[in-house]
Amino acid sequence: MIYIKLQREIYGLKYHYLKEKMSKFERFEKEKRAILEGFKKGVIILTRKKLMKRVNWCGIEDKAGVYIIYGVIHGKRQLLYIGKAGEILNSGDVKYRLKKRISSAPRKGCSLGKQYYNKLVKRFNKIEIEWYVTFDEDKKYNVIPVKVEADLIQAYYDIFNCLPPENKEF
Repeated sequence: MIYIKLQREIYGLKYHYLKEKMSKFERFEKEKRAILEGFKKGVIILTRKKLMKRVNWCGIEDKAGVYIIYGVIHGKRQLLYIGKAGEILNSGDVKYRLKKRISSAPRKGCSLGKQYYNKLVKRFNKIEIEWYVTFDEDKKYNVIPVKVEADLIQAYYDIFNCLPPENKEF
């Protein structure tokens, strides 16, 4: 009798743990939506086939903002990286915009974006890159990308107690 009760408690904890893990991702997605509400959004999807051919980066805005890289395997998304594109210079000009940052995506051990994405696509069926314009010269969007990136990383850290897997430091 005690054994069955203990077994139920253990399985209950395992089930609760899995449910909690799932809800953590949902909680982060809710926080992310609140942080990014009102910004212009776009998505680019990369697969092995697309990476074999020439990737069309045309849909990505040439403005400053943030981007989030997800790996998708068996229909489930896993957040891999949160990044920013766009440093605001003293003059108000923008350096390193979304299009250039996402298409080149240099990381330690991979000098070219295509090599980096090929490395990721080997682990996942496809890669989804969400990008958001947070700052432009027209002042339609006027939040500095590093602030939005910090808010997203803080939200992720508050929920998961670690950085996203591909964010090595912040």
